[in-house]
Amino acid sequence: MSMHDSILKTKNGHSEKTAETGRRQGIPETLPNCPFLTIKRSSENNHRGVFEQIICEAGGGFVLGTMSSINEAQKICHSCDIPISLKFKYACLYLVPFRVFLENHVQSYYGCRWYFSLNPQKAPKNMDWCSGCRFWFPRPGESQIPDQARISQKFLRIFLNPSENLDRPTPDLREEERRWYERLQDIFYW
Repeated sequence: MSMHDSILKTKNGHSEKTAETGRRQGIPETLPNCPFLTIKRSSENNHRGVFEQIICEAGGGFVLGTMSSINEAQKICHSCDIPISLKFKYACLYLVPFRVFLENHVQSYYGCRWYFSLNPQKAPKNMDWCSGCRFWFPRPGESQIPDQARISQKFLRIFLNPSENLDRPTPDLREEERRWYERLQDIFYW
């Protein structure tokens, strides 16, 4: 098998990429090379049969269109700045892009795994703030970041519903004080 024929599978096995171009198989050349773009085969129990949907995982699994009517998906995908932003030199490992699809327009946001839980409603609309971050770490290849789509969808849910818990219990300050006091007692009164 030559390098041209080799195929890499992602961890979940849903998407395949060619080794030479990094483009996922099944994604038409007319759409941008985006790690959040997937093709899902669907079948209905009617006369239509099987069709393939184009899905934006950064938008929470938003259906952009079908392979038979690709024009709307092209329009939305080419207006997206996420694929270009991920190639920016200050793109970080902790960067989580997501898209909010509204009735009139679509907006990209860039959350940070370190700071997003502080105020999800103030997620930046660009990556300018990444260049001065003290937690900045170079972003590896997209195939090396596991569960990108799941994390992006989680950030989107939290952005749309800020009261949603981040799966972290709130600390009990009395318990923290007690443990601190016990540690001091163990140090000084052994």
